[in-house]
Amino acid sequence: MDYTTHLHSGSYGSTRWKKYIKDKICKTDDNVDVFYQVIQKGRKAKKTLVLANGLGGRLYSWGPIIEAFIDEYKIITWDYRGLFDSATPKNLADLSINRHAYDLENILEVEKIESAICCGWSMGVQVVLEFTSHYPEKCEKLILINGTHGHALTTGLQPFFRIPFTQDTFHELIETIYRSDYLQKLFCYIPQKKILTNIFSKTLKFLWKNPDLPQFTEWFFNDVFHKNNFRNILKLLQELDAHSVYHHLREINQPALVISGGLDIITPSYQSKEMYRKLPNAEYINYPLCSHFVVLEKSTVMVKKIKSFLI
Repeated sequence: MDYTTHLHSGSYGSTRWKKYIKDKICKTDDNVDVFYQVIQKGRKAKKTLVLANGLGGRLYSWGPIIEAFIDEYKIITWDYRGLFDSATPKNLADLSINRHAYDLENILEVEKIESAICCGWSMGVQVVLEFTSHYPEKCEKLILINGTHGHALTTGLQPFFRIPFTQDTFHELIETIYRSDYLQKLFCYIPQKKILTNIFSKTLKFLWKNPDLPQFTEWFFNDVFHKNNFRNILKLLQELDAHSVYHHLREINQPALVISGGLDIITPSYQSKEMYRKLPNAEYINYPLCSHFVVLEKSTVMVKKIKSFLI
């Protein structure tokens, strides 16, 4: 593996489950090497829990959930094609959300898993909804955290209501950065300016008293603004906006738990409410003072709610 070791070794949070991590490669149906990880304690797990990452954030983002469910579940997560230890397809059009959903299906086939509980955070919400639309028999239940049903740029940075014309503006900005090596280097310099990450992490730590938040924040910023990934992240932002599963929500009958943060400016909570209203068999919970990182900000109560949902 050629990416920063601690990011895929599970060094975030408790060390209890680190020794159970296995790093693997799946050759997809279109010949792309996708890196994935299996966390399994022994061979007793009869159920599988899939964790679909955000655009930034890897295994370390799921610490509280892994800690809570490793005794009962086989847990699988993966690096999206084009990011981190997964290969980039020759045609960047193959970074579409559809392709990420197919990659998950390929991984489950390799692991000989017939069905799983699918949990997505941020970008992962769109991925698991797309996956469930294509393979309803392979998804038992859905857990949708800090996400949207599609067209992510139409609501991004608009926490309380949509502002007209922002979608085109965001696309123009992304394309400008994509074409400029100087601007990319400037953005990738952000993690090196510790003052920015320190302010952000200390604010979250003060609000939520979670000692792991500063380390999470450092790794998260390194993920998003890593020089080897940033160009593909820009493309993936546009793919998230091009994608929508809104018109399929009525046909997704699996039990779904929708979780949002009232202060989430990346995927505003009104998007979660729209999913909840459309999904036929959904529960909804909103944490009014939480941001885009509910998994860490409200980990104890959220894990308790997920456990109750999965019974």
